[in-house]
Amino acid sequence: MKRLTTIEFWGFALGIIFLVFGVVMIIWPQTGVVFHPTNDAIGMSRFSEPETVSPAKSRAYGVLALLLGAGIATAAFYREKK
Repeated sequence: MKRLTTIEFWGFALGIIFLVFGVVMIIWPQTGVVFHPTNDAIGMSRFSEPETVSPAKSRAYGVLALLLGAGIATAAFYREKK
């Protein structure tokens, strides 16, 4: 069994953090405001647009966080066969 490198360890830790926050957002959804950057012609706008997040949208963001966390954690352990 090969030991994890530093980048693999921190990638796995980041994946676990996303998984935990995803579960928290699904179990205890919160309302709030999320700011999304707006696009201009070259994609460098400094303005953002607020979005009010309902509990249902919070659960959807939780599912996305779960998927992202699982993907990052899996990528941290993936080793290409030689």
